[in-house]
Amino acid sequence: MKTRLKHPSLCLLICLLLAFACTPVMASTAKAPSPPWNIQAKNVTGAVKLTWNPSSGADGYIIFRALREDTSFQTIKQIKDAKTVSYLDKTAVPGVEYFYSVKAYQGSGKNILYSEYDSYGVPICFLAKPEITKLTDTAKGVTLQWSQSVKASGYILYRKLSGDKSYSRLTTVAGDSVLSYTDASVESGKTYTYTVKAYKRHNNLTSYSSVTSAGKSIRHAAGTTSAGSTVYRALVVGEYIYPKSEDNLTGAPNDVKVMQALLKGSKYSVKTLENKSKADILNAIPTAFANADNNDTSLFYYTGHGVTSDVSDPTSNGALAVPNKNIVETLTLQELADALNRIPGRIVVLLDCCGSGAGISSVSVKNGKGSASFTESFHPRAFNQKAVQAFSTRSDSAVSKYGELINKGKFFVITAASTWEKSFEVPVKTASGNTVKGGAFTCGIANGAGFDYGSLEYGGSMPADTNGNNRLTLEEAFVYTYFKASTLSKTYFSAENEQHVMRFPSNSGLVLFKR
Repeated sequence: MKTRLKHPSLCLLICLLLAFACTPVMASTAKAPSPPWNIQAKNVTGAVKLTWNPSSGADGYIIFRALREDTSFQTIKQIKDAKTVSYLDKTAVPGVEYFYSVKAYQGSGKNILYSEYDSYGVPICFLAKPEITKLTDTAKGVTLQWSQSVKASGYILYRKLSGDKSYSRLTTVAGDSVLSYTDASVESGKTYTYTVKAYKRHNNLTSYSSVTSAGKSIRHAAGTTSAGSTVYRALVVGEYIYPKSEDNLTGAPNDVKVMQALLKGSKYSVKTLENKSKADILNAIPTAFANADNNDTSLFYYTGHGVTSDVSDPTSNGALAVPNKNIVETLTLQELADALNRIPGRIVVLLDCCGSGAGISSVSVKNGKGSASFTESFHPRAFNQKAVQAFSTRSDSAVSKYGELINKGKFFVITAASTWEKSFEVPVKTASGNTVKGGAFTCGIANGAGFDYGSLEYGGSMPADTNGNNRLTLEEAFVYTYFKASTLSKTYFSAENEQHVMRFPSNSGLVLFKR
């Protein structure tokens, strides 16, 4: 039994004095090995793995372990090889937190010398690796089942589509005994691979995690989504590289990333287009929202430049400014509305753009008769009025048991700016203290739904969720984003440049995001 010393240097001094009194004079010149450093502990399959940097002058190492409620270390291993700087503790009990320490030694018998060591130790909770035991394709989606990791705080599930290189976080399940989850955001005809790992909270800042399970794949069969269930799909479009470099947008790439994280975390299946042509966007709409029915919600998000074709014409149709090689095309809101109107179910449109954009004043467009160059003026009033007019089809309404709107109208729209206004890119503070550039509008949407703009992580609550039901309606998102965008635009520009967010229809209970 080794006591967890509060003053290891004093102990070392005593050991040296005793060694001097009991050994030949030549031993007094011996020097204790340097302490091991950079000691790390992590969970591996079936064990806790310790690693450390080698000690100068060491002949080997002593491994200590203690329990949280214990005041002393126990020796669990002596390593008689100075080149061995790792150890697998296969005796660790799942769910138990341990403290590990390592000290070096030199010599043997009465001539042995020990290094100093960390008397507190490196903490780690041993968590057994969960394994996915079963994947089942059901009418409601794909159901996962996995093995238990005793005393874990919960499990983190990851998913990727066939062909994707990396996994995305799907959801977090609380409780070590909750061992199943149904992924309702899958699309018919697509193959998904899932993994799971256990986690245990250490404190408010850190947590431990197990080894991630091996991936398991399953194909969600066509036509298995149950009637009456809602499937959420999204198409995220980012346009930020234009023919003229001075027209490029800095924040739009960040807007795309944060919307991807937000939508995936809110059970949407997401397709993304970046710097694609007008034809690419129109062709992607039926593909991204394939298999949608009248119960489903399809969301179209755009970040980029916005224009109007004629400032003098009050009926002028607003448009998205879409780069295509060395020209800029205009995708009018009416064209967009016509394409989206062919998709069954509810259509949500989020537009982070304005009439003036970042300074484009002249573009070349390609029409059916060939190429033509002309100057485009910008009219935010017409742009936003047409955004509402283009997406204003209405129908009957129904309300669910949660009070959320199930079917009231075809289109639900939030635009980034109001009359005669710009939609600004602003510096955005992240949870880690860094600053990135992003759209004031998209920042408001993401923050309201509980996502940190910089880390792309869900913060655990949705500030815009005023009634606390873990469902964020269009009206709740609008109110929060309205004040957020207004504050950011006034802070970084001026009161005269205040940005006002618009929505249609007013007081809508349609749920955009939920946890």
